[in-house]
Amino acid sequence: MVIQKTEQSLQAVQNVNLQKSAGKRNRRAQNAQNTKKNVDGRFLIAGSSKEQIEKKRKLAQKQAMKLVKDAFSGDQATKQNIEDLKAQKAEKVAAYQEKMQQIGNISAEKEKLRETYGIAKDSQEQKDLDLLEKYQNNKLGIFSDDFSKEEIDRLKELANEPRTEYQKQVLALNGKKAALQSDADLMQQQIMVLTQNQSDAKIDQLKSQDMLKAGDAAEEIKKAASDEIVGMALADAKEKLDKELEEKKEEAEKKAEEKAEQDERIEKAKEERKESREMIEGDLDAEKLQADASLRKQSVTQSEETTQRINQIMKKNNLINEDLKGIEIDVNF
Repeated sequence: MVIQKTEQSLQAVQNVNLQKSAGKRNRRAQNAQNTKKNVDGRFLIAGSSKEQIEKKRKLAQKQAMKLVKDAFSGDQATKQNIEDLKAQKAEKVAAYQEKMQQIGNISAEKEKLRETYGIAKDSQEQKDLDLLEKYQNNKLGIFSDDFSKEEIDRLKELANEPRTEYQKQVLALNGKKAALQSDADLMQQQIMVLTQNQSDAKIDQLKSQDMLKAGDAAEEIKKAASDEIVGMALADAKEKLDKELEEKKEEAEKKAEEKAEQDERIEKAKEERKESREMIEGDLDAEKLQADASLRKQSVTQSEETTQRINQIMKKNNLINEDLKGIEIDVNF
């Protein structure tokens, strides 16, 4: 009867202990579920870190490619601008050369007329014509040297004299020449402006070096993205390590609880055995339980490996000449 009573007592103790263990296991399961949250309180999803890292890497590549593409477009636009200026200049130079050729042809025609009319270069008719051309050029805006007192006086006399046929034809040609010369002068100025613009564009191109700068900027984007990706990987690694540590801690707590339960059962058994001399034989079972508990006993220490592994990863811009006023000579033929 005593032995049966003792067995019933032990069974009751074991039932109570089993209920306690079940409660503790439920609490551990809840804690394990809670460990699925990271430090920001967001639930982890399997593979989410890899997806975020890949998304960040693709975004960085897209930004770098756009930067290089925009720089390339800008560089091409600059090159096209230089080519356009070069083409415009070539067109103006060709037109200027044509005007100068026409001017040269007029000079040849004037000389041919002098020979046709048999006018000597030192004749008074030729000297008067030269003075009339100078007057004509001045009236047309092609300014020359100032007029001497002798020239002014002679022009006043010529204003009251008729022109010879030779003089009329030459003055007509000279009027055309003046118009051509005016156009040529304008073209020459335009050529100078185009030349300067082309030179400035080339200098700006050398200064900007958009493609080189874009390449450097693209590398910076990639580097910044890589640093962020490393940070994400480190956070993920730390999270996994923390989880592993938590699991180990829970495992140790579980074993400690089991040990405590075993110790409690042993202690209770000893007390029961003390009440009855007939439980002397149960000492052997108690000793066996104590031996089994000793084999399962594990000391739980706070490992520094997690901290060391994390530390290792984290160790990374038409004026008219005043002298001619009052002198009116018709030189339009």
